[in-house]
Amino acid sequence: MDYKTWDYRSWTNKPQVLDNLLPLRRRQMKNKELATQFGLNIKAKREALGITQEKFAFLAELDRSYLSRIELGKISISLEKAYYLAEKLECDVRELLP
Repeated sequence: MDYKTWDYRSWTNKPQVLDNLLPLRRRQMKNKELATQFGLNIKAKREALGITQEKFAFLAELDRSYLSRIELGKISISLEKAYYLAEKLECDVRELLP
């Protein structure tokens, strides 16, 4: 069998299981894009206020590296945390949502 024509369905009797993972991967990518855009919105708002990341982390009582990961979209945060950050940035949470 030529490796270019190889199909995963040939070694499993449940190809639908693997097929069902493809939409999950797309959802994960979309979630990553949302987290990235949300983080960029936080960063833009923070910079518009002229606040450094370190100072904002102190004001929000967060670790600076945690805030950095949020702004880079490396992690997703809870809705409660989103409202908390919006309150600390003195804006409506809708301004931060992508």
